[in-house]
Amino acid sequence: MKKVWAIMLIICFVLGSLAVLVPTRYGDLLRLLQAELGSLEAQVDMGTSYISGDQVSADYEKALAWFSKAAQKGYAPAQRNLGIMYDKGLGVREDAVQARQWYEKAAAQGDLAAQVNLGVIYHTGRGVPRDYSKARKYYEKAALAGDAMAQFNMGLMFAKGIGVAQDYRLAKAWYERAAKQNSAKAQIELGMIYANGLGVTRDYHAAKDWYTLAAQQGDAAGQFQLGYMYDQGYGVKQDFATAKYWYGQACDNGYQNGCNHYRELNLKGY
Repeated sequence: MKKVWAIMLIICFVLGSLAVLVPTRYGDLLRLLQAELGSLEAQVDMGTSYISGDQVSADYEKALAWFSKAAQKGYAPAQRNLGIMYDKGLGVREDAVQARQWYEKAAAQGDLAAQVNLGVIYHTGRGVPRDYSKARKYYEKAALAGDAMAQFNMGLMFAKGIGVAQDYRLAKAWYERAAKQNSAKAQIELGMIYANGLGVTRDYHAAKDWYTLAAQQGDAAGQFQLGYMYDQGYGVKQDFATAKYWYGQACDNGYQNGCNHYRELNLKGY
């Protein structure tokens, strides 16, 4: 009987919360009820909704409260999200130490995003002494598990020689893994490698293909680079109209060099 009354009290509490939550679908109400009953996944869903403003008014304090409930129970996604809130100062004072501690808890459970974020912390020296060896360790864990951002970051470390000997062959291999998962940044870097002959024979056709993949995803830098290939006739027949089109796309997406080159072609009558 006590259990029934407890459930009824929770339901009354949930119904009383509707003035704040205003769920628009049965699923929203069910999710709130599940969260109140202790579902860790639902608690994270509630926190995420309050971050994004999905079906509720955005409220970082409520998001923090929901994430904290699940994080204290050891739920890795909640721990990672708490880390992000402290990392970015969302609803709390920015605190790199707290961010790192929560990331570490989630990363120890195999959370890939937390591992990447720890890599970034050590890569940039945010709240800790900069340590490229630790950055690589966390990136590599997530990269080997298939995380595209981690794979891109591994490629970057080898391409730039950050904490490792510069090695374009290994950079290319990591970029390719990320690019196959539609990482536009990795596709652009591969374009750069082929366009400039970095550790490979210069190949404008291959460069153009990689830039095209990034551009088609709406990446402004990829759109600019593709425009430049058509502008200069690298790997394609020179085509100022197509170059202008891609410069315009890049410009529309906030890439200033795209605006500049578009304007130049416009003045030339293209």
